[in-house]
Amino acid sequence: MPRVRTRARTTKPYSSVVWRYFHVRDPSNEHLVSCILCGREYTRDIGGSTSNLLHHIKSAHADEDPPPIPESQRVRKLTRPVSTSDSDSESVPVKAKRQRTNLSFVWSYFVKPTSPHQPCSCNICGAIFKYSYGPGDKSTTRLWLHLKRKHPDEFLEGQRLTAERGGGGRKSSQSNVLKVSPKDSEDDSNDGEEDDSNLETVVLKQEPVVTKTRTSKATKTKGKRKDVTSSNASTSASASFKAKKSLEFKKKAYIDALVVQVITSELQPCSFVENENLRALVKSLDPHYDLPSYDKLSQEILPSTYEAVKQDVKLSLQLANKVAITVDSWVSWSSQQYVTVTAHFFSMSWDKKVLVLSTFQITNNMTAADTTAELQKIFAHWEIEGKICSVVTDSSSIISEAVQNLEMQQVPCFVHSLDRAVKEALKSAHDVVTIASRVRGIASYFQYSSYGVNMLKEIQVQGGNGPMKMLVKDEEARWMSTLDMFRCYIEQHEVISAALCFLSKAGDCITEGEVDIMKKVVETLEPFQLAANELCVENGATLSTMIPILKQLQECLVELHYQDFPLTAVLLRDINRLFLSLETNFIVGAATVLDPRFKYLSFDDPDKVKNIESRLTSMLSKMFESVSDDADDSSVVQEQTERPRKSLWNRFDSKVNDLLVASSPARNGPMIELRRYFESRQLRRQEVHPFEWWKANEKVFPNLAKLAQQFLAVPATSVPAAYIFSKDSEAFLAKRSCLEEGVIDKMIFLHKNYTNTNTVQST
Repeated sequence: MPRVRTRARTTKPYSSVVWRYFHVRDPSNEHLVSCILCGREYTRDIGGSTSNLLHHIKSAHADEDPPPIPESQRVRKLTRPVSTSDSDSESVPVKAKRQRTNLSFVWSYFVKPTSPHQPCSCNICGAIFKYSYGPGDKSTTRLWLHLKRKHPDEFLEGQRLTAERGGGGRKSSQSNVLKVSPKDSEDDSNDGEEDDSNLETVVLKQEPVVTKTRTSKATKTKGKRKDVTSSNASTSASASFKAKKSLEFKKKAYIDALVVQVITSELQPCSFVENENLRALVKSLDPHYDLPSYDKLSQEILPSTYEAVKQDVKLSLQLANKVAITVDSWVSWSSQQYVTVTAHFFSMSWDKKVLVLSTFQITNNMTAADTTAELQKIFAHWEIEGKICSVVTDSSSIISEAVQNLEMQQVPCFVHSLDRAVKEALKSAHDVVTIASRVRGIASYFQYSSYGVNMLKEIQVQGGNGPMKMLVKDEEARWMSTLDMFRCYIEQHEVISAALCFLSKAGDCITEGEVDIMKKVVETLEPFQLAANELCVENGATLSTMIPILKQLQECLVELHYQDFPLTAVLLRDINRLFLSLETNFIVGAATVLDPRFKYLSFDDPDKVKNIESRLTSMLSKMFESVSDDADDSSVVQEQTERPRKSLWNRFDSKVNDLLVASSPARNGPMIELRRYFESRQLRRQEVHPFEWWKANEKVFPNLAKLAQQFLAVPATSVPAAYIFSKDSEAFLAKRSCLEEGVIDKMIFLHKNYTNTNTVQST
């Protein structure tokens, strides 16, 4: 039998200060110890705690010194045999091994596995990690590293708690901790088996420890063997990690897209993202998202978004049958002139599309030929040269000349024409200009004089006129504001005159004759204000409404009792001239005729209506001829080409063939379809929108509906009417004028097209 080696048994006495007060009475029973001062007995065991003994000394013998203990009665360490084989073998003392508990604070942020080879997951982001549950392989290094990289705040909190607890469940160097008793500090260190809760702890400065590890062949072999379940868990964790990364990337891209949409929709400068308050707000909403910098936004995100939206716009234009163009010239606050080109067309489902194509600068040395070349370049870039049916322009002479050079159908901007007619009529009425200046001065006085305002308020209260009403001051560039100023003053004429007299300003009072002139101005311009308000409504400024609106304005001016009033006379003359020019414009007339609400009711000259019908019939005939391949036509042609045989019915058959050719769809189809449209029920003006009517009747008038798409897509204005008539648009115009020159084209393009093309999609 092989000899088993054993360690020699040692009986080294304890050196703890506790055992100076306790001794063993009976050497045969070392588990029973008694106090040498009072005789109280206690039992002990291997690895037992000395807390109760220490408590007895402090409570009963705090001021007493122990007498010397004989060597035979001194307490020695208890031993446990490791192995025995012969008589000469001896047992060695064995320390009781404590059960290690996973007290690491890392498990506050991870779900701890309960079985071998089960992965653990992060409570914060859901990341999955491989974690071996078996003994000897419970490292949490990867988990701590994940917290450090992805969740720094939680990592720092865990490190702080670990440091406060002295390392938690992680290994710490015992050489850096010195435990000292309050007294008798020499030779009283504990072995580690007894409780040291009543000892003072001094933490020394930790020195780096370098350890060399040796890997055995068995360990290497074990590392090479991979369990199938562990491999699957690792693959699953890797796939989950990649999916999480992809989701985070998509979320960031989506939020970046929303940031671009906010900036472009409000025409904010790119430096908007550098605002510290905005960054703090975004950080509080999502700590894991960082706003892009100015450089990244202007040089990467904005151009890439522009390219993506541009592809959507190109696709929409490729599907369009015909496209109408508007050209708007405007001036920035830096006195630079720009031109914005916009496309208008219908989709296949009769949805009206309005998409900005480009914005370019017109320099001082730029001629009409240069503008023509720039427009040609834009049309070629978007591949719409053969689809343009008309171009709507404002009052800019260089733009009008450039469109004429392109030999395209030009339509004047109705809103600009109407606005210019009213402004010129007001300027020609000198009495009106003088009265407007005086009323403007009175309004300014009551706005800036506190004494005058108090006086006006007191008179209004005494007169029982209810709450105080402030005067309205007009803006000379907007005739509608002058109309509102006159209307407000007429309502408070007596109160204002009384207030001016009390303020010793009787010379500034408006006379009754001047009030009568203001009343005439208000009555004359009210129909024009109603027309402007209607044009400001979205989809209200269609080309088909131009002639009917002018017709109504003509009738309103004619019905006025004071035809000799200068303002009325000038307006009536200009409106008649504008009406005549639009009635002779085929595009405007065709759009009016193809509007089921108006048809030919608003025309004065029947010959112009016949001319429009004739041209529409010609256009329909070309459409019929291009698609006419019916069996009836082919049979007629075949019978005509066959050599006639002698028959009694030759003459009759010839007459029938001529009748069939004359009554073929290519000849009679256009007239029949147009006649059926005119004979259809007349709609009330507010009964249905023309776009919806044509969408519902497209199958009834299939060819005429294509022409309706072409002409009704043309807008009545080169810019939204609100830009000219409404003060609400001043914010947009001011923001547009302040854009950075390097991004003007992209910002205006995205401002109009970003949401229209539905590029932003939630993940």
